[in-house]
Amino acid sequence: MRPELQFDDEMINCNMTLGNGEALALQGVRITANVQGLMADIQVEQTYRHPEQAPTTKTRGNRNSRRHHATENMEVTYTFPLPLGAVLLSVTAELAGKPLTAVITEAKQAEHDYENAIDEGNSALMLQESAPGLYTMSLGNLLPGETAVICYRYALLLSWQGDNLRLLLPTTLAPRYGNPADSGLQPHQIPASSLQVEYPLQIQVTITGDLANGEVTSPSHAIVAKREEDGICITLRDTAFMDRDFVLALEKREGQSTAICTTDGKVHVALAVFRIPKAIHKTEKPLNLKVLIDCSGSMAGSSIAQTRIAALRILKLLRPDDSFNITLFGTHHTHLFPGLQLANAEAIKHAQKILESLQADMGGTEMGVALHSVFDLKGYDNNAAVLLLTDGQFWDGGRVIDHAISSEHQVFTVGVGTAVTESFLQEIAEKTGGACELVAPQEGMAERIVMQFDRMRQPKAIKVTVKWPSTPSWNSILPNAMYAGDTVHVFAGTASAMSGDVELTAQFADGSELTAKATLKPFDSPELPRIAAAERLKTAKEKDGLAMSLQYQLLSKWTRYVVVAEREDKAKEMPSLQTTPHMLPAGWGGVGSVSASESSIAYSAKPLFLRRS
Repeated sequence: MRPELQFDDEMINCNMTLGNGEALALQGVRITANVQGLMADIQVEQTYRHPEQAPTTKTRGNRNSRRHHATENMEVTYTFPLPLGAVLLSVTAELAGKPLTAVITEAKQAEHDYENAIDEGNSALMLQESAPGLYTMSLGNLLPGETAVICYRYALLLSWQGDNLRLLLPTTLAPRYGNPADSGLQPHQIPASSLQVEYPLQIQVTITGDLANGEVTSPSHAIVAKREEDGICITLRDTAFMDRDFVLALEKREGQSTAICTTDGKVHVALAVFRIPKAIHKTEKPLNLKVLIDCSGSMAGSSIAQTRIAALRILKLLRPDDSFNITLFGTHHTHLFPGLQLANAEAIKHAQKILESLQADMGGTEMGVALHSVFDLKGYDNNAAVLLLTDGQFWDGGRVIDHAISSEHQVFTVGVGTAVTESFLQEIAEKTGGACELVAPQEGMAERIVMQFDRMRQPKAIKVTVKWPSTPSWNSILPNAMYAGDTVHVFAGTASAMSGDVELTAQFADGSELTAKATLKPFDSPELPRIAAAERLKTAKEKDGLAMSLQYQLLSKWTRYVVVAEREDKAKEMPSLQTTPHMLPAGWGGVGSVSASESSIAYSAKPLFLRRS
């Protein structure tokens, strides 16, 4: 059922055009989310309308090369972000006047069905994951005057970071440095950004259960909170557009570990969510810290201002027996010292003088070269940690992550800005045993830096085990590192229902130990087995992965969502292709400004040159 949210008539009944007169199909997006416990169920509705006038953009052939000519029917492609870890549960559409439900199909078959439908003059929809955290929707044969409504639903497991739970709903993509093909994107999947577009956005978040009793704020938008019988309902206070990620921060100090179990046909699936307690460590070794700061052009404005605050805070947290170096990078990079330097007064003073005038004036984002140089820095101890401050807006993150893993450095990341590349920052931290913090403008940057320092000073866990009430037939892989206050999600499957306690034990290099327990409770959830299967897909081989994707109807690198609408009035020609551009993120590259409004944030970064017809 569609959410009962309505766009204002003035917002939705308009045709937005680019400078060349091309009218855009995307009319706006509405998001509804339900948060219960540490699970969010999110529904996103995109509305498209073909303008009355026929566009004259290039046509798209078999994926990219149809002949060029004027045509009335349109094919729309839109590459958009989802949170890392999102599990798509369903895709529905109102297409060619028909309510339809997309199904998961093997990739080659789905692409064949989609292309064949377009060739035969029918309408079709296909959704695929085009890169980590990026998804491409293709909507073919939208006729003049027609409206299509695409609705996709996904589940997202949330995590505690200290006393805070952070719900991030990305809405836009910032321009990225480098070649999108390095991340595997095809030409029609490459996202663009424009100052000339403005997409309205509506959001409604309902929070139920214990979380509804905590403090709820948004550092990204001005919000209205309405107390209801079963929880709290959050809506936007002002007119909003898709020019920044929506962030909701929930604070509750009493959050505990939990565990649930549900049936999956003849077997059972369990999820244990551990909130890691603070261990009492016997010793605390000096820190060997390599700080890498992004000073590329995309960081101009609010991002570099945040980063400057963070960099100066780092200097205050260093102790005299710590060693450190700071590297600034863009197209090129520069180290403050030849190697790791003891954090004495002279070194701190030298670094402070440079960081007080930090600017985003170093060109492009050559992340890989800069990280390689940082990994090679020598110092007092080879066991150094890297703290990376960036918006992550570059392509080819996969190659950088592979190199970080082989370097054997722990990489801790702090993502800054209104449209951070979450997928890269989370993945490089997770795979190297570090941790990730994302910070929107007006969020507590100093607090995030303190949290990262607390993690880096903790000794490394050398053995982590999870004990279930009965031996599971399979269980998910534990993370490479865990830190006090953070959350660990662990799945398992068994032939019979489990009851009792699930216990996590971690042993550390200094001889200290911690345990966390959760009591399994029955939980009727048809989606939990699918979320568990999505977790298992991360390590599955192609044959098993494809079979599991089809069985649980999951989008993966082997599958696509596809649906075909048979038309009575067939499209007569091949459709013209329109790649939907994104709004430029508020404050990106110094565009616009950020101002505080009560406890929430309002942005004054309106797109320029907007034309409506």
